[in-house]
Amino acid sequence: MMNLKALSQWVGFTEGAIVLGMGIAVAIATDAAPVRISSAAPTFALPSSPVARTSDLQDFRDANSPGSIAVGVAEGTRTADGGITSAYEGHTDPGNAAPNVGSFSCQPSTCQSRTPREADAELLANRIRPALSKAAIARPDLTRLEQWVYADMLVQAPLAAGAWLQGYSEADRARGLDGIADARTRAFYNPAGQLDAPGFGNDLARLRADQMRRTRAIAATYIALSNAE
Repeated sequence: MMNLKALSQWVGFTEGAIVLGMGIAVAIATDAAPVRISSAAPTFALPSSPVARTSDLQDFRDANSPGSIAVGVAEGTRTADGGITSAYEGHTDPGNAAPNVGSFSCQPSTCQSRTPREADAELLANRIRPALSKAAIARPDLTRLEQWVYADMLVQAPLAAGAWLQGYSEADRARGLDGIADARTRAFYNPAGQLDAPGFGNDLARLRADQMRRTRAIAATYIALSNAE
């Protein structure tokens, strides 16, 4: 059985509140005060959970499915309870200054649709669900949480997502969220061994911090939504 309490301790919140990146706190269940996410969390092996199958991708059925919401939380466009933020309707991408819209911050170069709902549906149909279907065959070992992480990378950096899928190892998994974030960071290196993250000024520290922030946001939302199921 999935050990959500242990994963909760890893992410860094009590049963009463979760703390996502950038100081955003989301209360769940009780009135307990949010606690700070530790930057030195102990090593914790992520719990097993059902893998997504090619015929069962309900976590990304639409923009209000659990996995879609989690990716939106990492993007800063959604809240863990399924709500939307001001960024959902449209905002400027901090990396390339392009206009973003919807749960997945879709840009004109990717989505022809410019309303948030249409852009969400377009990216789910054209990128996220097809890639997850292929990943379920290529990496049947991925847990439900890891599938969500992969979907988040498909939204942030599709090329890096493919590298993460190939390079994410059992050694990474054994290190919990740190291992996931490290594997995400490694995925931004090109075949020549050069860091290819222009949106972060090719600054390794900035990139690693963002990959950990997004990974923790996905994990925290995963826990919150799992507790609600």
